[in-house]
Amino acid sequence: MSGLGPRAPADLVLAICHQVGNHLAAARLSAYWAAQARGRGERLQASRAVEAVTTQAAALLAQVRPLLAPSRRSRARASPASVLEALVQEIESLSGFGPELILRRAPRVPDVSADPALLHALLLALVLRTEERSEESRPVRLSIVPDARARRVAFVVEHREPGEARRKPSSELPPGTALAVRAAERVLRQWGGRLVVRPRRGGTRLELLLPLAGPMPGRAASARGSARRPRGVRRRP
Repeated sequence: MSGLGPRAPADLVLAICHQVGNHLAAARLSAYWAAQARGRGERLQASRAVEAVTTQAAALLAQVRPLLAPSRRSRARASPASVLEALVQEIESLSGFGPELILRRAPRVPDVSADPALLHALLLALVLRTEERSEESRPVRLSIVPDARARRVAFVVEHREPGEARRKPSSELPPGTALAVRAAERVLRQWGGRLVVRPRRGGTRLELLLPLAGPMPGRAASARGSARRPRGVRRRP
C-alpha cells in the first residue's frame, strides 16, 4: 500500500474495513469514558465523541457496496443544494467534533447524475477525515460550481493545513483523506465523473466533477443564494 492508499477495489475495501475497526474501537473507548464520567458535561462530551467516530465509520462503510458491486452510469439525480444542506446539518450535529465549514456556491445549480445518499457519504468522508481534530485545524472550504460549457458541476473541498507555507508535492493528499479519495475516484467514474486533486499553497483542493442530470436551468431552482444560513456556518461571496 503506497502513501496514496490502495487502488485495487479489494485492497481498498480491506483498508476501509480496517479503518472502520479503528473507529469502532475509538467509539468503545469513548463509551467507556461516558460511563465513567461524573458530571453531565463530561458525559455529553464523551457521547458526542461516540457520535463523531460512528459518523466517520458510516461514511466509509457506505462506499463498500459500490466498490464491491460497481454499476453502470447512475440514472439517479442529486440536488447539490439538498446534498449541501444535509452535509451541513450532519456536521453541525457533531457539536464541535466536526470542522467549521466555509460555504460558497452559485445561485443556480442544476441536478447532477449521482446517488444522493452516496454522494453525501463521499463528501462527509472527505470533509471529516480520519484523523483526530486538533486545536490548530482550520476551516474546510466547500464550494459548488456549475460549468455550463462542460455540462458538469464541481463539488470542491479545500483543506488548509496549519503551518504550511509551501506548495505540497503533487503526490500528497490531505492527512486522513487517502481512503476517501481513492473510494471517491472509483465511485465517481461509475457516475461518469472524476476526482481531481490540486495541491495549493498551504493545503489541497479536491474537485469532485459530476455530469449534469439535465440542462442548465434558466432561473433559480432549488439552490438559491438567499437560502437560510445554517447556524455556525460562514459564507463567502
